[in-house]
Amino acid sequence: YQLLSVPKVALFSEAIARGLMSSAAAIFILTFFQQLCRPSGLAQVHFRWPETVRRTLRRHLAWLTPLVVILQFFIATAMVSKNLAYNDALSRVGLMAQGLAGALFWALAFRFSGEIGATLISRQPGSWLVKLRYVWYPMAVAMPFVTVVLVAYGYYYTGLVWRNLTGETVILFTVLMVFYHLALRWLTLARRKVAFKETLGRRTAGREEEKKGAGGETDAVSREEPKLDLTGINEQTRALLNMVIVICALVGLWAIWDEALVAFQVLEEIRLWTYTGVVDGTARSMPLSLADLLVAILIAVSTFFASRNLPGLLEITLLRRLPLDFGGRYAFTTLCRYAIIALGIIVAFSYIGFNWSSIQWLIAALGVGLGFGLQEDA
Repeated sequence: YQLLSVPKVALFSEAIARGLMSSAAAIFILTFFQQLCRPSGLAQVHFRWPETVRRTLRRHLAWLTPLVVILQFFIATAMVSKNLAYNDALSRVGLMAQGLAGALFWALAFRFSGEIGATLISRQPGSWLVKLRYVWYPMAVAMPFVTVVLVAYGYYYTGLVWRNLTGETVILFTVLMVFYHLALRWLTLARRKVAFKETLGRRTAGREEEKKGAGGETDAVSREEPKLDLTGINEQTRALLNMVIVICALVGLWAIWDEALVAFQVLEEIRLWTYTGVVDGTARSMPLSLADLLVAILIAVSTFFASRNLPGLLEITLLRRLPLDFGGRYAFTTLCRYAIIALGIIVAFSYIGFNWSSIQWLIAALGVGLGFGLQEDA
């Protein structure tokens, strides 16, 4: 950065600066993985990853990090100083070496007979990650190797773009993985706090009953609140968290690969029907594409899962902190569920051409149902 801030920077200095900055980004990303798996690190203390998995990742990242960083420096430097005769060949060789290193890393670290593969199969034999291992493992090895093939056939810029997109995809899944484990850890601790408070409450109620029994006093009506279903709450929060991760992954993949893959653009060109919309105060005929319909379906499905699994998340995060009894918590949860349903309906229908006047009767029906539900609970 200091080299680039010099007035009238020379081409050689600019090339060195770009190479250093690009290498710094590679160092940051790969070192983050190493620190994640270090002894007493995040993967061990909070994520509960087995030692075999962490050891395997550390061992392979130890040789991958310096190789990728050095090659990235030469690639970024050569892209700036293109007036030198050997720079084009240097950048091509560096990019091919990076692709080979990435393919070798995935092949060695995640092979089925290795420590990570054996641990995954033994601990989660029925998971989708194990069932689809014959799909994602060849894809993980082949994606960086595609860069080598493209550059070898003379498509240097295409190979460079492919490498950047695959790198962004790996970063996306890594961020989602870290977020998932952190959220899961937080939800686990919150559920433990709820269980602890429930235990203390039952003990306090038991002592009060013993005191009342010793004094000859009895209550005609029991004021004890219904016991929380912690197992159901745990299942709801996990389902909601999985839904959030899937949606974020789909949106992230769409944002990364939209301009590169023609298939995504074809979805926007397929016109299903037209509807009348108002643009700048003028009624116009607006086309509805297949992409809009798919987005509306995704929003509808997300709304369904969110409204169904919201009570468990609210119970362990917000409602236990508020001075509400069981009826008040139920009413608050019901209001939130209906609000999510109404918002999802409005957004989903707006994507397929329905305006507010077309769906306000549905929102009104939801309001009537909400009123009857709350009246019955009261």
